[in-house]
Amino acid sequence: MSVLRGRPLSHYIASLMLAVLVPAVAITLLLGQRLITAEQARLQDATAASNADAVERIDRFLAGQIAMLRALASSPVFETKDFARFDQQARELASLEGTHIILRDRSGQEIVTTRAPLGASQPRLAREDADHSFAVQGPAVSNLLLDAVTGRHAVRVGVPVIRSGETVYVLLSHIPAAHLGGLLAQAGIAQPSFGSLVDRDGMIIGRSADTDAVAGKRLPGFDEIAERDRGVWIGENIAGVPVVATFRRSTLSGWIVGVGIERTALEAPLRASLWVLIPVVLGLIILALAVSTFVSRTIVMAHHGLVGHARALGDGRVLDPLLTPIRETSEVGAELATASRKIRGQAEALLGVQQVLEERVAERTREAQARQALLTATLDAIDHGLIAFEPDGRLAVANRRAAELLGLDPGFLTGRLTCDAFQQALVANGEFSGVSPVMLASMGLTDAPPAGALYERTRPNGTVLEVRTAVLPDGSVVRTYSDITLRRRAEESMAEAARLAEVARREAEAASAAKSDFLATMSHEIRTPLTGILGYADLLLRQPGLPPAAHRSVERIRGAGTALVTIVNDILDYSSIQSRHVALNPEPFSPRALIEEAVAIVRPNADKKMLSLTCHVEQDVPGTLLGDPGRIRQIVLNLLANAVKFTSEGGVTVTVLCHRAIDAGAPHRLQVAVQDTGIGIPPEKRDRLFRHFSQIDGSTQRDFGGTGLGLAISRRLVEVMDGKIGVASTPGRGSTFFFSIPLPEAIEAAEAVPVRAEMAPPLTRTVRILLAEDDPINQEIALGLLDGWGYTIEVANDGAEAVEAVRTRHYDLVLMDIQMPRMDGITAMRTIRDLDEPCRDVPILAVTANVLPQQVAQFRQAGATGHIGKPFKQQELVAAIERLISLKDPDPGGDETGPPDQNALLDAQAYHDALEQFGTQTMHRLLADLAEEMQSRFTARTSASGREALARDAHGMCSVAGTLGFRAFSAACRDLERACRSHGDVDLRLRRLDVTREATLSRIADLRTA
Repeated sequence: MSVLRGRPLSHYIASLMLAVLVPAVAITLLLGQRLITAEQARLQDATAASNADAVERIDRFLAGQIAMLRALASSPVFETKDFARFDQQARELASLEGTHIILRDRSGQEIVTTRAPLGASQPRLAREDADHSFAVQGPAVSNLLLDAVTGRHAVRVGVPVIRSGETVYVLLSHIPAAHLGGLLAQAGIAQPSFGSLVDRDGMIIGRSADTDAVAGKRLPGFDEIAERDRGVWIGENIAGVPVVATFRRSTLSGWIVGVGIERTALEAPLRASLWVLIPVVLGLIILALAVSTFVSRTIVMAHHGLVGHARALGDGRVLDPLLTPIRETSEVGAELATASRKIRGQAEALLGVQQVLEERVAERTREAQARQALLTATLDAIDHGLIAFEPDGRLAVANRRAAELLGLDPGFLTGRLTCDAFQQALVANGEFSGVSPVMLASMGLTDAPPAGALYERTRPNGTVLEVRTAVLPDGSVVRTYSDITLRRRAEESMAEAARLAEVARREAEAASAAKSDFLATMSHEIRTPLTGILGYADLLLRQPGLPPAAHRSVERIRGAGTALVTIVNDILDYSSIQSRHVALNPEPFSPRALIEEAVAIVRPNADKKMLSLTCHVEQDVPGTLLGDPGRIRQIVLNLLANAVKFTSEGGVTVTVLCHRAIDAGAPHRLQVAVQDTGIGIPPEKRDRLFRHFSQIDGSTQRDFGGTGLGLAISRRLVEVMDGKIGVASTPGRGSTFFFSIPLPEAIEAAEAVPVRAEMAPPLTRTVRILLAEDDPINQEIALGLLDGWGYTIEVANDGAEAVEAVRTRHYDLVLMDIQMPRMDGITAMRTIRDLDEPCRDVPILAVTANVLPQQVAQFRQAGATGHIGKPFKQQELVAAIERLISLKDPDPGGDETGPPDQNALLDAQAYHDALEQFGTQTMHRLLADLAEEMQSRFTARTSASGREALARDAHGMCSVAGTLGFRAFSAACRDLERACRSHGDVDLRLRRLDVTREATLSRIADLRTA
């Protein structure tokens, strides 16, 4: 055992005494130094206070002299030159102040002096001194002077006597230097302090003691303080005695007053304190030595006693309490005695504890054996085989299920097998016959691929095993075997089911495609003959002199054909909706314009039944929304058509309002309601309204006709737009159908949505059109419908001829059929788009009986600019042609604003058709209303809001004027509307419209009087 060595206890006791003594001595010395410093500071403060008092006394005395001289300078004796009286006044004042008063003229001659009687001969001041005195325009204090009369030092204070702005005399106060030294003594400056008054050049003027001895001498150290106004200076005085002085400059005279104290006076407190502190420090040192000696002996004795008790305790003896002069040491001895008795008792208790521990170890061993048996039973009960290898590659654990899955004897796995022995047993059973040689070669441990891998293998008996291997942190390996034979069979069954489902899906898609092909074929085959029927019907109706009976028969043919087209369209729309092929094309549109155009389309049918048709759009409806205008128009037209169809008298009202979104960026909710005064719907039959192929009852089906698909299609379209549709009805009083859809507000302005069935007036220039059509009947119908519109039309019998014609000649538009021999329309459009400019830029209008959405999309991908389905009406075909030509040449009219051709003002055939439709009386009323509207509209200006108002006026008049046959005015309205919405030249269009309006009003007046 190593012995700890250190310094003796007496060394630490001495160190403790020093640690106590040194601070005590230091504190004593610090207190003494503080006392000395405080005494020195007191002396310096007293010196500074005396300095300030002396400066104040000097300034007060000089200020009094200046005041006295100013009082004399204001005396009236200078006007009367009564110098005797002035001499008397000066002597009285001089006797009071202890100074002399002198009056000098500009030549420097003393006129009056209190030092001599009046009239006595007086010395003359040198010329330069006299000039300097008179140059001073205010009070002046001189430096130290040597009086020529007395030969003693003095200073003078001068005040000029000014009359009429000029100095005529100078009053001087002659002050002896000794008088100023007396002022220093009066300030309380006494030994050991002394004060000196110094002029601006550093000459001593006076001193608190013995002024005559030092007056006129230069102050030592003046150069160090000459530039400062106050401070402390340390050096030797004029007598060569070291001093510490404070100085302060007089602001009145510029003199410096210094008050100093000898350094010996400042050091006196230090010497006095040392005589007191030295004995105190020596006494403390002696006391500390005595106390440390006594304490050291006492502690050493206690230490020897504790060492003896510690040795006895180490020997295991029971100790008696230790008694020493030190109480703490005695307490330690008593504790050692108590500890010795406790240690004896603990030793005896440890023997008993050892016996108990041995019994508990035996019990825990039995419990561990029981848990091992339970673990073995548990491992044998699980459905997975488990084998664990120790880090050295020996088998540690194997359950019974592992032996069963591997076909081994359970007893074989109970021993500590090596990896080689285990692998040889598995190879002997043929376990790896289904494993590839590469996998077998990569197994570092028996029946295991590289650490962490998972693999499957099939045993000779067909069982599929999933083998998992995990490496533990200590290098041990745990491997599990799972029988996944049933799972693999289930997966194979599921794969077969998925294959059968895929086959069924393909068959369903093939059936859907077959249905689509059937619908496309059916639609094309029905529309193709309908094109001939409706086309020839339109041509017959345009023939003049057609008998009324024949006219009615042709009208019925056209009506029946139109009804059949509607049925085909409804079936196609419903098929698309049922197959979830409804595609929305959001674009900016004007809700107001869309509703007005839908009303314009239905208005002829309402007018035939003498029904009123009104439209009310709330002011808060945004000018432009983002949505699919075609689908929204389809819904509105379905509701309007039903309302007109089921209303016999009264009218139909369309109301449009908008619920604006609160949150910024959220969509608004557009609500449209169509109210009629028709037959109404009983409550018990309203649930059948929106079903397909359903109307209210059988009698309605017979009375009003229709497929019953309109409302079903409308409901599905509204649902696709995330909207709601409903109805409120009272039998016998009418119904209100309404729908609401969420639409965001569009950022950019929307172009006017064209009316699909509205007749568009032709442009005023020659238009070259190429008609690509293989059917002679369709060629004849198209040429007949377009006859009279000023078009130059050439015919190509197939796509190849159309491509060659476009390549070699210029056309403004191509009307392209799709199904043609040699080269079909799709191939022809693609070929044209591959030509060089400008041939490839010609607009192409696909004119075909193929109208399914996917077919129209295919046409546009091939290069079609627009599409119109067969059969078509004359108005629809002309409107489509004019729309595409207008896109290519938006302003063909140039800047001409002259009156239109009278033949272009009125389409005689259209006017004749309208006259036959409405009758003479109604036609005259319509002409009167049109003339009134033409005169009251178009009053807005061309500001931003004015453009919108002009566009609405033009849009409303365009449809009415075109329907009644006024083609030129309708064209001018359309041109103005397009300019307002596309930021074109509105002023030019307004001038054209004004000219056309006047000509049209004149023609209307002629028609009404005819």
